[in-house]
Amino acid sequence: MIVDDMTDMPAILTEVPISNTGHQDDFQCIKSLIFPDDLWDPAIDWKLWHAVIIYNLKKLIADPTIKLHASFLSLVDTEIQWINELQFTPESDVEYHLLAKAFRQELKGRRIIGHYYLIDGILSELTHSVTLNGDLFKCLKKITILAVLAILRINDQNNVSEDKVIETAIRNIRLFTNNRRSSFATSVSAISFGDRIDEIISSIHEECEKCVQDNSVKVQLANLHQILNRLYEHRVKREHSGERAQDEKDKKLEIVSRYHLDNARIDVLSDISCGKGRKYPMPWSEEEQLGNTRNKETYLVSQKRTKHQDLLARRLQAKSVAQSISIRTQALPCSSSMFSVRQIQKVVSVLLQQMCSGNIAALQLFFQLLLGMSSAELGVLPVASRRIGKSNVENDTCWLIRGKDKIYLQRLVKVANSNVHKKLSKLLPSTDFFISLPLPDVILPSWKPEYLRLNTQKDTAKILAEIYKKTGIKITHTQVSNFLVYWLQATHVDQAITGVLSGKSVKQCAPIAYSYIYSDFLLDIWQEYVTSLGIALKVEEANDAIGSRLYPKKEKFVLLIQAYQAHLKVNQRLRNKPEAFADWHNAFIRHCVLILNLSTAARPVTEMYGSRHDYCLLSRLIRISDKEARSVPAGRLIPLTNLAVQQLKFLEKHLLYMADCFKYKYPDIAHAAEIALSGEGPLLFWLREPEITDMSSSYEIELISPISLDHYFDNLLPLPVNWHRHAVRSHLLCKRVPSVLIDAMMGHENMGHEYAHSMSAASLQELFIIPRVLDDWFSEIKLECIEGW
Repeated sequence: MIVDDMTDMPAILTEVPISNTGHQDDFQCIKSLIFPDDLWDPAIDWKLWHAVIIYNLKKLIADPTIKLHASFLSLVDTEIQWINELQFTPESDVEYHLLAKAFRQELKGRRIIGHYYLIDGILSELTHSVTLNGDLFKCLKKITILAVLAILRINDQNNVSEDKVIETAIRNIRLFTNNRRSSFATSVSAISFGDRIDEIISSIHEECEKCVQDNSVKVQLANLHQILNRLYEHRVKREHSGERAQDEKDKKLEIVSRYHLDNARIDVLSDISCGKGRKYPMPWSEEEQLGNTRNKETYLVSQKRTKHQDLLARRLQAKSVAQSISIRTQALPCSSSMFSVRQIQKVVSVLLQQMCSGNIAALQLFFQLLLGMSSAELGVLPVASRRIGKSNVENDTCWLIRGKDKIYLQRLVKVANSNVHKKLSKLLPSTDFFISLPLPDVILPSWKPEYLRLNTQKDTAKILAEIYKKTGIKITHTQVSNFLVYWLQATHVDQAITGVLSGKSVKQCAPIAYSYIYSDFLLDIWQEYVTSLGIALKVEEANDAIGSRLYPKKEKFVLLIQAYQAHLKVNQRLRNKPEAFADWHNAFIRHCVLILNLSTAARPVTEMYGSRHDYCLLSRLIRISDKEARSVPAGRLIPLTNLAVQQLKFLEKHLLYMADCFKYKYPDIAHAAEIALSGEGPLLFWLREPEITDMSSSYEIELISPISLDHYFDNLLPLPVNWHRHAVRSHLLCKRVPSVLIDAMMGHENMGHEYAHSMSAASLQELFIIPRVLDDWFSEIKLECIEGW
C-alpha cells in the first residue's frame, strides 16, 4: 500500500516524478543490511521491526518540510522509487517512532550498533537542540541516507565489500542526534541544502577550508563532501554517457599539465580509474591506466569570452584551438612555434651578450630556454649546495645544485618499479632515483640563486624586443620555454627520454615508467641539445641507469630461461599420462603466453589475444585490442616475430589434438578447443583441477586474466604481470628503435602522433623492424618454441 494510506504522514511522496522502473534485485546488497536475516534473537517479531524501518524510510522521503533541489533528487531517483515500492501497511494503533527508539536502545544495549550501523542511522531522531538544528538534521539525514544507499549500489556493482567512508557518514548522523556533533552542526548550518548539488559540494569544500584549526570538524566535513562528490561524479557521468556496465570502474579527472596557447589556457586532464573502499588496485594496473594517454586525455580550454560572438564563431574558435594543439604536439616544421638551429643560436647569442652586461632578465630567459621551464616554474626551483639524497626528497622533483666549479640540474626519476623485492635483485638491474644534467659554464659568472626569483617581467619584454631588433626573429616568452620539447620531438628523441629531460612526471609521460634508460645515453642527447644552442658542454660518464628495473639482466635471464625450458621439456615427455595432461596443457599455454607477451608487449587483460580471427600467420600480423572498453577503439596491428608464428602453429596443432582426442572423455575440453580453432571462443584458456562428480571427473575451463596469469607465472617469474611490457620497451630503446614505432606497438601514441590514423602516411611495413630486433633478442636469451600435443 502506498504512503497516502499512512495515518500520520502527508500525501506527498517525493519532490520529483519517478520515470524509471525499479529493479529489486539491484538493491539486494541494501536489503541484506537493513532487513537482515541473521538476527540475534529469534523470539523478536522481526516483521514488526522491518515495518518500523520501512516507516522511517518512507517518512524520510515524504516529509514536505525538507526541500531539496531537483539536481540532487535526480541522482537518487532510483533509490527513492525503491523506497516507495516497499510493501508496507501502517497500523493505527502502533507508535512507530517509539518502536524506533526502543529498537535503537536494543542495538545499543547488545553492543551491536557497529554491525547494524545503517539501521541505526535510518532510525535516528534528533533529541537535542531541536529548535536550532531540527530542520538541519532532517536535511542532512535525508541527503546522507539517500547518498549512502546510492553509493552502496555503486560499490556492489564494482565488487567493493567494505567502505569506511559510508560508515563514517552514518556515524556522523547517529552522533548528531545526541549532541556529539555540535561543532559539525555549526559548520553545516551555513550550507544551504536546498541549492544545486554542485553548489552544495562547493559550499562544503569552502567550509572545510575554514576549519584549519579544528581537525575533527574538518574530517567530518570532508567525509560529507566525499560521499556527495562520489555520487555526483558517478551519476552525472552515467547520464552523459549512458548506463555504465557493471564492471566499469569509477574514475576521476586529474590535471597532469597546464600551458598557454594563442591567449588560451590549456589544462590537460587525464581520466584515471580509482577504487573505493577496500578495493586496492595493483601498482601495475595503475601503470596500465596511465599507459594509454592518447585516448584518455581531455583538453580544457579557458579563454576570455568575446562580447559579441555567436555559437558558430565559438565553434570555429574551438576548432582552431584543437588544430593548434595537434600541430603543437607534432612539432612540425610549418609550426610558427618552431625555430631552426641557426635562428635559436642567434637568439642565444643576444642573451649571452646581455648576461655578460649583468642583465638578470636575459639570465632568466636563458635558463627557461635551456631547462624548458616557465618563469613560474623557474621562480620556485629549489637550489642546493650538494646533491640531493633519497632522504631529502619532499614534494620537489628537480633541484639546481651549485658545486664549486659546476652547476647541475638534478631531476627525480622515480617510477613504480624503482624498488623491487630483495630476492629479485640478482635478476633485475639496479637504477638510480636521480639524473644530474650538467649546465654550461657560461652561466657561472652571471648566476646567483636569488636572481631566479626576481620579477623581471618589464625587462623581459625589453630583451625580447632587443632580440627582434638585432636578429629580426620575433619570439615570445612561451616559445622560449617550450623550445626544449620542440627540439626533442623534432629530432625524434624517444618519448621516455623526452619526458625525463623536459621534467614530466610518470602521469604526464607513461613511457618513463616502462623504460630502463642508460644515463649515458640520456646525457649524450642532453649534450647534443646544448650544443645545438651554440654552447659547448662537457659531460662525464655516469655508468648507471634510471627508470624501470623490470628489464632482466641478460646473463641471469639466459640461465633462468634455460632452466625453465629444461623443466618444461621433462614435463613434455609425460604429456600423454592421464593424470598429467591438464598440467601439461597449462604449462604449454603458459609458454605460448610468454612468447606472445615478449613478441607483442600486449597489456594483460581478460581473454588476452582474443580469438583465432585476430591473427594471420600468412601476413604475420596480430590485432591487439587490450583497451577496447573505452569509448573509442584502441585496437592496433602488431607484426609477429618468427618465434611467435611458429608457436602459434604449435598451438593450433595442440588445440586440434584436444578437439579430436577429448570429445568423448572430456567433451567440455574438446568443445573449448573446437571454438578456439573456429574463432567463436577465446584462443587461450587454462584447465582447472578435476571436480569429482557421480559419473566422472570434469575439468573447468578458465579464461586468461591478470589474476590467472599472476597465479600460473608465480613459480616462473614472480614479477608484475605486465613486466614483459617493461622488458620489451627497454630492449627496443636500448637497440635504438625509433620512438614512433615503439609507441605504436605499446599503444603509447600521443595526440597528433597516432601511427594508424586515417591521415597518417606511416606504413605497416616499417613496424616489421620490431620483430627482427626481438627475434635477435630471443636468440640471445635462448628462448625457444615448445611443441604441444
